[in-house]
Amino acid sequence: MTSLESQHQADDSDLVRLFSLLEDEQVTMRAGFEFDLGRTLYTSLDAQATGARPLGERISGWLAVMPRQSFRPVLVATAFAAAMVLLIGLVLSSQLFSIGETQYASLSLDSGTVNVTRALHIIGDIELTRHLQAQAGEEMRILQGDKIVSGQDTIAVLVLPDKSRVELGAQSALDVTDLQPRSESLPLAITMRLERGNVRTEVEHLASEADKFEVSTPDLVAQVKGTVFRLDVGSAGTRVATDEGLVQVKFDGQQIDVAAGRELSLLLGETVHALDVRPQSPRLQSEILSGASNTLEDGSTLYYTSAERLSWHIQALPNASILFYVDDEVYASIQTDMQGVGFLEFVPPEEGIYRVTAVTELPNTESSLPAPEKQIVVDRTPPSLVLVEPSEPQVSEERVRVKGRTEPDVELLLNGVPISINADGEFEELLDLVLGANEMELVATDLAGNSIRLKSVIIYE
Repeated sequence: MTSLESQHQADDSDLVRLFSLLEDEQVTMRAGFEFDLGRTLYTSLDAQATGARPLGERISGWLAVMPRQSFRPVLVATAFAAAMVLLIGLVLSSQLFSIGETQYASLSLDSGTVNVTRALHIIGDIELTRHLQAQAGEEMRILQGDKIVSGQDTIAVLVLPDKSRVELGAQSALDVTDLQPRSESLPLAITMRLERGNVRTEVEHLASEADKFEVSTPDLVAQVKGTVFRLDVGSAGTRVATDEGLVQVKFDGQQIDVAAGRELSLLLGETVHALDVRPQSPRLQSEILSGASNTLEDGSTLYYTSAERLSWHIQALPNASILFYVDDEVYASIQTDMQGVGFLEFVPPEEGIYRVTAVTELPNTESSLPAPEKQIVVDRTPPSLVLVEPSEPQVSEERVRVKGRTEPDVELLLNGVPISINADGEFEELLDLVLGANEMELVATDLAGNSIRLKSVIIYE
């Protein structure tokens, strides 16, 4: 336990071992666990907050030095402390072990990382917060109240108590607010809130009208009755796209049904009506979108590439015309097949930043909104790399200073080991030498994959 803050919140670094029991398939609680856990928590909070000895040691000290007439208030205080310890232990243990076999979701990662914040309210305003992280290839249990934040290039799948699946995209934030499984006495109740990013949800068919499955955003609430749909929350607003079934979207006291193949876009600052439900906009995929990228302050993302040709895979409605735009101009028009798939190649004429999007057009003259815009940085020029020190090939010290400058966003390796670069692109590192000739290699690689290499030999005599 690091500290007891003024808001009565604490990190649980000293209790991670106890809470790790939650990761087991089956938990057995031994007799007296509530009291022992409560005593550990209360003593840790008390000792860390005051910087003093543990509670039990201080009470023993008081009893040894206080006059007899002081025993009564001390005993009263001791009894009160013991009661508080027991109560805290009982409340905490009930939170830890009241989780049923299906009152949790399973999160698995295909790539990237996720951070999970878990808050347990112990008593009153005292809150114990866990910060968990999962890497690619790992799985973890997600509990009601958990907040999931995905990193860059993350692909994660959340399997819910009713076997529904939620695919969480990169740089997304999802709050799991309710995970009530269906039982003989209670209907299914699953609610989540997407603060930013995107999810694709496959919902099992709900058994009755009492069952509830909804995903909310800062702008709207999407309720389903067995469907496949996608939600995307960005700086401009929220999109709801239905692939199968029906989604009921609620906002500002209104309700709009979004059927399969349709999409509702709620743009910030605009009034949305039923007429704003359109055909789904295309989904653009390319290898460059899984490569190096940079997120700007406005939330937009730059994708970097040095390729001469950019191949695009487009998923849209079947047998639809797709207009592919580059910098607000139509670059190409293609037709999707019966599965709604189309392919095209974009050949950038020169280096620079290109804005790419696409629009679906149906035979009945209906058209979609543009797909979320992608900004592509085409860079085929290697970064600069200048070596300032050592200036001579022969040295008389067993350690030499390697100093120079490059560009701020590059990855720099010294003999295969990454070294740091400051905001101005300057670097400085010490290199240990052996007697005789020592090979030194510097390699700088930018976000587009362009590299420059400097090799030299340093002779230590």
